[in-house]
Amino acid sequence: FQGGEKECILLSLVRSNPAHTVGFLGEKRRINVAVTRAKRHLAVFCDTETCSVDRFMRTLLDHMSQYGDHISAEEYGDYFASGGAGGALGRSEES
Repeated sequence: FQGGEKECILLSLVRSNPAHTVGFLGEKRRINVAVTRAKRHLAVFCDTETCSVDRFMRTLLDHMSQYGDHISAEEYGDYFASGGAGGALGRSEES
């Protein structure tokens, strides 16, 4: 990823395989540049089972789950199957 800051960054870490190898996603500098370009919102799409094998990626995913919002593919599918009712993916502010 190159370029300046943007309001929203959509980061696709689409790497999914039975061996759980992350390949180039393990390059910390590339990931660091991508996630630090977001001014207001960062959305990361990934296979958490594969990405969590890498220590750096696991730390990033843990941080996002702790301080941000984590939505599984199943929750995402259920939300749209229900017609998209509710707030942010049907969650209340208390959750």
